[in-house]
Amino acid sequence: MLFSFITYMIKTGIGLAFFYFLFKLLLSRDGRHAYKRLVLLVSVGAAFTIPLLANIIPGSEMNSTPMVKVLEFIELPLVETGISDSTPLETTGKISHIHQINWYVLIYQLVLILLFLRFLLSYKSIFKWLKQANIQSYKNLLLAIVKDNIQAFSFWKYIVLSKQDYQNNKTPILLHEEAHLRLHHSYDVILMELVCFLQWFNPFAWLLKKELKLVHEFQADQAVLKSGIDATQYQLLILEKAVGKRRFASANHFKQGSISKRIKMMKKKQFLRWSVAKTLLFLPAGFLLLQAFTNPKVSEKVNTLPALMVQANDSESWLKEWRYENIENLNAGVFFGKQPAHKPDLSWKLKPIKQKNVLAILQNKRGHLLANGQLVAKKDLKAIAKSFISGKNHWNNANPETAVSKLSNGKSAKVNQLAISYQVDRATPKEAIAESMQAFGKAYLEVRSEKAQELFGKDYFQLSDAQQLEIDERVPIRIAPFTAIKNSANAVDIRITKEGIFIDQKKCALSLIEERTKALVQNKKRSLAEIRVLDPAINKETIEEIKRQLRNAGIKRINYSGVMNVVETPAK
Repeated sequence: MLFSFITYMIKTGIGLAFFYFLFKLLLSRDGRHAYKRLVLLVSVGAAFTIPLLANIIPGSEMNSTPMVKVLEFIELPLVETGISDSTPLETTGKISHIHQINWYVLIYQLVLILLFLRFLLSYKSIFKWLKQANIQSYKNLLLAIVKDNIQAFSFWKYIVLSKQDYQNNKTPILLHEEAHLRLHHSYDVILMELVCFLQWFNPFAWLLKKELKLVHEFQADQAVLKSGIDATQYQLLILEKAVGKRRFASANHFKQGSISKRIKMMKKKQFLRWSVAKTLLFLPAGFLLLQAFTNPKVSEKVNTLPALMVQANDSESWLKEWRYENIENLNAGVFFGKQPAHKPDLSWKLKPIKQKNVLAILQNKRGHLLANGQLVAKKDLKAIAKSFISGKNHWNNANPETAVSKLSNGKSAKVNQLAISYQVDRATPKEAIAESMQAFGKAYLEVRSEKAQELFGKDYFQLSDAQQLEIDERVPIRIAPFTAIKNSANAVDIRITKEGIFIDQKKCALSLIEERTKALVQNKKRSLAEIRVLDPAINKETIEEIKRQLRNAGIKRINYSGVMNVVETPAK
């Protein structure tokens, strides 16, 4: 899955720092320069890849819970425009546009622009020298000789050096720069320029770039010495060229790198076996980094960073609070981390509620929904909940009741008496639960917004605290905070709805319950039955008949539960 771009950059930066310390500890003094170059490039690639893998690999594979995922890369705008509407979807109302500057993103992008300009100026300088130079053919390369006294450098297929160096130190310098081009060091330099461009805030990205360029110099020095050049004279030449100014960040310079390290490395012996052995330690280190990025504790630390995206639409923030584990806060009116301005009335949770005032929603492990015992589509859940909250029954049955109550400001108003009962199976997908909770939140928000337009002619989030309180008291949030239903592993699951009787989510006629249950007892060793009544209109005789058939089928224990603490509406 894709990440937030800034979060991804932070994790990549952590990976770069991690691999830099490993390289300095294990391989920085090693004499196998080609091997070190490969390790550095692979480490940079791993730092950018591991955060992506941590998001793809299931948490169970890593023995830890996956970090909270962001669904898509964020295109970071300089100015974000948000729309504050009376409702998040269809409801009409006044629309206000909010423009806010995101300073974090602005600073990041400004630095990127400055680095890009620096990059362009560097290339402009290179092409300026090439334009003034005397171009000659040298083997399969091009030799550019300039009159000014500049430090020799190589770039792509060009070797640029001063006329003085061409006349006095031609052979070692050309061999050195030729090695850079033959080993394709220019590609590495461009890659690290891009890494530092994206990770400009990370010092370890720049340190890795420095290490890679130093390895380039080691490789070029090694090539010169292998050609037969006297080591002492070559070292003196490097010291002589040490005084000067580097002009081009994207080129390989003859004198570039730590002089003392280059001279010491020329005498270094190479042991491939030890190089490989030390590199093997990178593998468990990379695995630990991968596991860390799937660890929720790391995710929590990343999420404590200042928010980079501006929340311009209050309804979006309001809806984010509609999560299953947050039902208690929703009932208490706690949003955006603030306590409610008034003491919420939660006494309804302790009293029996008439059945017609309860919207009972049950969601199974397949994500299917039952609303008051009827199978409903996911797309219809918000409309059903909105009708109910508005005081209407979606199926044109008995409407929920309202009662005249005094508000906190002393006014009398009609307040609905309804409650939503939402139960889920233990195995119900988290995505399905989140979708249902959002449907409830949107339904409540739309009803409150319509009431705000009716009473005050404004959007709900444009009201004062006192006005919002009036709306909240007229449309209180009452949602039953049930924990998930835990089905026993050896239980026969029986649910009684308005659509019929279901055994293990398959419809079954009343007369066939004993036969169906016997098969489950014999084949799947079931000994327990759990009956859940989702249709309050079911009569006691039917329940007793079901229990009788279960006992005849070999069920030894029967658990029974109803929809909610409800009472039947008295007959008129």
